[in-house]
Amino acid sequence: MPATYGQTIPRLSPRSATVVEVGFLAVGVVIFGIIWVAGPWLWWLSLPMIVLLGYLGAVLLRSATWVDPAAGTLTRRRWSLRPVTVPVADVTAVELSTSGGGGVRLVLRDTRRRTTIDLVSVTLFASVAQQGPTLRTLADLLDAHVAAAVRGDVARRLRAQADHVERGGGVETSPLVAGAR
Repeated sequence: MPATYGQTIPRLSPRSATVVEVGFLAVGVVIFGIIWVAGPWLWWLSLPMIVLLGYLGAVLLRSATWVDPAAGTLTRRRWSLRPVTVPVADVTAVELSTSGGGGVRLVLRDTRRRTTIDLVSVTLFASVAQQGPTLRTLADLLDAHVAAAVRGDVARRLRAQADHVERGGGVETSPLVAGAR
């Protein structure tokens, strides 16, 4: 990706999620093959499936989030495949939110949209957390570009999580997960 987007924030996707995503695409390809071979008169049914599988594959391969601390922006590309840049100075609310099974997300809201970044992901098969440098970059971004009244203690909590991860702490004892329960 071009350097103008800044530092990449790794996507927290445990292997189980990746297996499900790839499995979904593989099943789609198999169904497409069955339609194509077994019923050539139904070939027109396969065209929407090809478009859908192509789109989902592009979303899986191209989704990403970048942060540019100097410019104070967060850029995200997901379903539209076109990057959307959010100036962090325009954020009206910053909070840490739980996600389903015990994960934690950073939520940034402005007047038009809500942007989330997974900080801790907990699934049945794996638990994954963002690394220390990424958490510190996010905390620095919030400190530099968001008013103290809006960001609250989120930057401090991100730094505490970074210290925890760098000392070798696990997700089960994470300060973010413990504070979110």
